[in-house]
Amino acid sequence: MSEKVCPRCGQPYSYIERRTVKGSKQVYFYAVHVYKEGGRWRKKRCYLGPKLYSRVTPLQGFQLRGLIGESRQRLLDYLESIISELERMDLDADSRRRLKDLSARLARLAELGTDD
Repeated sequence: MSEKVCPRCGQPYSYIERRTVKGSKQVYFYAVHVYKEGGRWRKKRCYLGPKLYSRVTPLQGFQLRGLIGESRQRLLDYLESIISELERMDLDADSRRRLKDLSARLARLAELGTDD
């Protein structure tokens, strides 16, 4: 079994806690660290956010997510959403040049893996 590492503090955590705000359907997640201190069991909670950020998403143009789940998958989902947004835009020459540079960096990153 792999160790569960908190994305907020980088320390191992014991379990994930779900909390629902009264009168709301929004669920918030916390990484719970259980540890012994001075002969007593203690808990420390690190806020991981909601599964989805619904209020800021319309402002950003793509779906933002909380820290729950694998960061690699979350970042790739962000990248896919950002590309979709950029495809709908009329980009000027500077933006296209920057996008080309970023694309080259992504292509190099994709070639680094040896698991094909």
